[in-house]
Amino acid sequence: MNKVECQFGHVTIAQWKKDILTILEWSDIQSPLMKAMSETLVGIPLYGETLIQQWKAKVASYPDILALKMVEHYLERS
Repeated sequence: MNKVECQFGHVTIAQWKKDILTILEWSDIQSPLMKAMSETLVGIPLYGETLIQQWKAKVASYPDILALKMVEHYLERS
């Protein structure tokens, strides 16, 4: 038997734009939205593919400062 994993989320376009900016520009590594943002990269849009592709490009341009904060944060925990 084949299985398919499905995860769904919903938010307004305006709010998701704000959420992406909060994480990418303010380097908010504590936000639970980090997981949702990463899922944007692998998700398959059911509607609005052009908009989703724009978000994927924005999320994929992970700023160096955010990457550094992530590494520092998880090195301290290990």
